[in-house]
Amino acid sequence: MQKTGRIIRLAGQAPLSGPVTIGPRHLTHGDGKAEPAGKTPMELTEPVRRLADSILAEARQKARRLEEESRQQLARWREQEEAVLARLREEAREQGYQTGWEQGLAEGYRAGAARAEEEWQGRLREINELLWHATQIKEQMIQEAEHDVLLLCLAIVRKVLGQLAEQQEETARQLIRQAFRENRLQGRVRLVVHPSDLPAVETLRHDLSALLEGERLIEIAVDPEVASPGCVIHTEHGTIEATLDAQLATIREQLMALREKRISHEYSPVEVY
Repeated sequence: MQKTGRIIRLAGQAPLSGPVTIGPRHLTHGDGKAEPAGKTPMELTEPVRRLADSILAEARQKARRLEEESRQQLARWREQEEAVLARLREEAREQGYQTGWEQGLAEGYRAGAARAEEEWQGRLREINELLWHATQIKEQMIQEAEHDVLLLCLAIVRKVLGQLAEQQEETARQLIRQAFRENRLQGRVRLVVHPSDLPAVETLRHDLSALLEGERLIEIAVDPEVASPGCVIHTEHGTIEATLDAQLATIREQLMALREKRISHEYSPVEVY
């Protein structure tokens, strides 16, 4: 009984036609007659053996070649996989570092900004405290200076008053003459003086008339309520007080105005917007 199977062709082998018989081999001669079974000539079995050995050697060589190629391919795949994994690992590390760095930067910025704001507010508080203390020192110095100036003014006034007591008549004449010179007196003029200053006015009657515009008469009166030395001048347009006390009062008012101006520029805390 014969069995047939698939045709197997090795590289370089001519294609076969017809079925390949597997089983007892029937050799044929050139005349096409089959040789009886059971007879296997030695000269024909050796080529078959050599062919089988050749086929086996080629198969083994091909297997080794395939095994080597497979091993090399696996090695290349392993290297590629390791390279890809290394790249992905590096990218993940860099991404994580970048993310962490950015988060850290943002958190650091916020923390730094908070610290800077806290330090800045602290500095502002220190500056305000320093300004407050400086203002207190300044106020104390000004008060001490005002006290010293007041004492000095009182000393000067006492000295001046002492001199005026000796030269009261001359002082009265200077005050009256200055009042007439600095004010353009028109219309009726009434000059009121302290009784003690009347002699000084009598000596000035001619000079005062020359200081008036046009031909005008001067009415001279005495009043013990008028401060001496000096005078009070009444005209149609108002009253002029030209006494030493009035001048001292004017000086005092000017000093008070300067003091009020200084107080209006009092300390105010530093503000930053």
